[in-house]
Parts: sequence; C-alpha cells; structure tokens
Amino acid sequence: MESARELVGASERAIASFEVKQRRLVIGISHQLVGSELPGLLLWMTEHDPNLVIELRVAGSNEMLKAYNDGVLDAALVLQSEDSRRSGEVLFAESFAWIAAARWQPRAGQPLPLSTQGETCSIRTAAVRALDSAGIAWTEVFIGKGAAVLGAAATIGLAVAVLPKRAAPSGTIDIGHDLSLPPLPTHEVVLLFGAP
Repeated sequence: MESARELVGASERAIASFEVKQRRLVIGISHQLVGSELPGLLLWMTEHDPNLVIELRVAGSNEMLKAYNDGVLDAALVLQSEDSRRSGEVLFAESFAWIAAARWQPRAGQPLPLSTQGETCSIRTAAVRALDSAGIAWTEVFIGKGAAVLGAAATIGLAVAVLPKRAAPSGTIDIGHDLSLPPLPTHEVVLLFGAP
C-alpha cells in the first residue's frame, strides 16, 4: 500500500511539473480607444497565451498614464497630443471629428450643443479652444466617459460629440465641414510597456 501511495505521489509531482502557471497582465486603455477592435485584440491575446489572465482597466488617458507611471499597470494604451509626447511606441495617429446624428440640424441662434467627457479631458480642451478661437458659441449639454457614451448622445441628436472618426456610431456623420467647424488636432495612440 505504501508503494502505491509513493507511486501516486511521484505521478502527481511529475504531472504538476508540466503544468503551466497562469500569468497576469494588467493593461490600461483610454476609454476613447475602446471600440469594436477590442474583442479581436482579446481573442488574439488569449490565443497567443491561453494561460494569460488579462486584467483590463478603462479610464481617461491621464488616469492611465498616472497608473502606468505608478507601476499599477504593466502596459497602457493612451492618447497623447503631438505636442505633449512623453514616451512609448506610437501605434497610429487618431483623427477626431465633430460627430452628430445624420438628421441633426443646429438650432438658429443657439450655441453648439456638445457631448464631452468634462473639463479634465484633453480632447474637450482642444475642441472648445478651437471653437473659441473660431468665435463659435458652444455649451455642454451632456457629460459622460468614453466614446460609446458620447456617441450615444450624438446618435439620438442630443449633442455634437468630438470622437475618433473610427468610433463614430452607426447613423452619425462628421458635420465639421458642413457647419464650417474648425479642424481638430490629431492625437497619437501610444503603447507604453516595460519599466515606466
């Protein structure tokens, strides 16, 4: 009986030596960048390493930069304006547009209604600076977080949202040219990884 226990124990130790331990990867993504590509990215990551535990955090780029610099994240995917580039690998340039429902029309004599992420958002800052410089009156009528949330307000005709062109929801259009709205600055999508 003792020999059988030793054999089972040796067998269990041998099997355990071949087990692959799970690894954790904590990734932060700017909520402006979360879109239809996310399922494909997650699929690629899990197929590449089935033992990888992915912890995904979504917030504003400034919050993700801070978390990355504080060592909370292993990697971060953030937006950086071209004039504030700090570090990381530039993946592509993100173009923004004035997005509204296809049937939306401005109200005569009324300020441009905006859907924004609030005063801490660098995209909002750039948009309202451009409107102010062009002498176009504006007002915030909806404040939310993330491209999907801002796009929802635009989709129903509540407001004009400043969104990445690729994140514009179905049923919306870029109204910038038609309304002579000022151009918006491009932001770089930057991948930060390794030691901050």
